[in-house]
Amino acid sequence: MRAQIRPFAIATICAATWLLISPAVRADVITTTDNRTIKGIVTQNPETDNRIVIQTALGSITIQRSRIKEMKTEPKSQGYVHIGRDLLTRGNIPASINAFQQALAADPQNKEAQQALDDAQLKLDEHRKATREQAIVKIDDLAKKARSLTDAQKFEEAEQMLSEASKLVPTPDQRRAIKELISSLYYNWALAEEDKFHPTVAEEKYQLAIAANPQNGRAIEKLLRIWEKDPGKKDQVARIYEQMVQNNPGDKNLRQTLAELYYSLGKYEDASHHYLELYKENGEQYRGSKLEDHLIQSLDRLHLQYAKEKKYDEAINYYKMLMTIDPNTDPGGIIYYEYLKRSNELKQGDNDARLALAQWAEKNGLDKEAITQYKLLFGVAKYRKEAQAGLDRYAERRMADAEAQFKRGNYQLASTLAQQVRSDFPNSENVSRRITTLLNVAQAQMQQIQQAAADRAARLVDDANEFKRQADVAFNQIFYTQHQNIPYLSSPRQEAIRYYNLAIQTYEEAIRIDPTLTSNPRSVLMVRLQDCRDRIARLTSQPVGRQNFGTPSNIPSSSIPPMQR
Repeated sequence: MRAQIRPFAIATICAATWLLISPAVRADVITTTDNRTIKGIVTQNPETDNRIVIQTALGSITIQRSRIKEMKTEPKSQGYVHIGRDLLTRGNIPASINAFQQALAADPQNKEAQQALDDAQLKLDEHRKATREQAIVKIDDLAKKARSLTDAQKFEEAEQMLSEASKLVPTPDQRRAIKELISSLYYNWALAEEDKFHPTVAEEKYQLAIAANPQNGRAIEKLLRIWEKDPGKKDQVARIYEQMVQNNPGDKNLRQTLAELYYSLGKYEDASHHYLELYKENGEQYRGSKLEDHLIQSLDRLHLQYAKEKKYDEAINYYKMLMTIDPNTDPGGIIYYEYLKRSNELKQGDNDARLALAQWAEKNGLDKEAITQYKLLFGVAKYRKEAQAGLDRYAERRMADAEAQFKRGNYQLASTLAQQVRSDFPNSENVSRRITTLLNVAQAQMQQIQQAAADRAARLVDDANEFKRQADVAFNQIFYTQHQNIPYLSSPRQEAIRYYNLAIQTYEEAIRIDPTLTSNPRSVLMVRLQDCRDRIARLTSQPVGRQNFGTPSNIPSSSIPPMQR
């Protein structure tokens, strides 16, 4: 039976995780042609594929249909029971408990699952009592003695105690405490060696302190002080950390420290390698973190660096990694790098390959590159027909854009687009006639629009002139002695302000419609508009009187009464 089975340690972890997060499709018992029985839950069974995937205690197993003698479907809960019993047989009690709990979630009435869960829980309790309690007590005792020995500077004896404690499989909390004790042991040992003027031994112990606890800032600081006079020591630090990571591949903090060191050195390839290793374990943990930002920047620099060196396979590889980490990365970058790769591999005079490249670029949306290649081929008689056909397709598309704008009434934009098509594709005869027609009609339409605007503006100017005339009449009435005997709905001053405002608004609207009206600042319109603005300013900011306004030019001075005292 051909099957893809992961190593046991990874498979059991995957199985436990899968039980928590992945919905089962169905439960099955598969008998292979060599009479092996596989129990679990089929997760993939496509009709168009000759393989199926079944989830077992060992993880996902892929089986060729030709190797399957019989497949029996069972209730979903029974599939979990099979997986749980298999995990229990293999000694993975916590994962088996998870499986039996899933079985009961699927079918609360499954007595077999309930009994199996009780048995597994009992075994777990017994195992813990039999193996862990004594070990935990002994580990704590060894750690306590090691601490006392360290304080007494009996470093070798303390080292032996902590080594023995580490072999007893400490709990996660104990493991962390032991690592801190080991780091503290070597740090104090290094201090003692420095006091004895043994710098080489002290340097070695500081390195061991950092290996035990990469977060031991005091040890790192001491080591850096030893190396600070040698600029090349940073690389040595990196090599030391690299060895530490090889010795402790599961130490995430150590790997992250090394990755950050490589990043600070500008060694982005080494940095990205370790960042990606961390990401494989639990990418969600690093979402939005500084680590993720450094990983994205490293991958970004790497794909650009390799592209600059014309190593496009490497550039594509790092770009794909970047797309996996950063969903905002434009997938079009892969296509562009593929084009650059093909273009770089193009041999001089291989016009068949150039035509294929132009067509590939056109198909994949690289319009600028495709047009460039078609224009190069246009100069070769043998390929002129294919090249012209490609250029005609682009000319048609561009012309369609111009015609669409024309239909929307954007005549100036349509004209600009059509002229650009003519400039870019001078040999595309099919669109040349349409360009001429569009330009002529668009020009006529724009002239009509301009004339219509000029007519509207002229009518508005006439209206504004009338508003100004009425405003001037009201303005002049302010000085007539007889105006008190003339009935008004409002005062002459209010009438003047109202009509001057109407005149200003109407003049401005005419200018908005026909901006050419402002071409001559001394034109009658502009003079009248300014006069309206000046009189509005005077009417709204000063008391009415001859001393403020002076003598209106169209009123005889003899008709203006003296100011009332």
